[in-house]
Amino acid sequence: MSDKKTIYLLGDTEHADVSELITALNDVGVEVKPVTTNEQFSVVILCVTNTELSKEVWRALDANRTARILPAIFRGGSIPAIFAGIKPADFTKNSAKALADLTYAIRKFC
Repeated sequence: MSDKKTIYLLGDTEHADVSELITALNDVGVEVKPVTTNEQFSVVILCVTNTELSKEVWRALDANRTARILPAIFRGGSIPAIFAGIKPADFTKNSAKALADLTYAIRKFC
């Protein structure tokens, strides 16, 4: 990418697969910033690594209701029904395709 993009991330940054995603995105010129308390964002990667989203994640999403959400599913994760209409980047099946799909979405929306 010619210009560096910045994207926010919600989820478990300590999860091994999420850490790999952050590294891979940095390698293609995307800076990843974990969402902190009261952070405002317009586009966010929602990393789903288990079957429940934490209260902190729900609070961040609630505070940014107009944000575009780019869901990414990892081992052990499943997308909550509220996001059923959004196609996730599925890192459980084909991580190369998931990364390409996510990178495309970041370029499109950031």
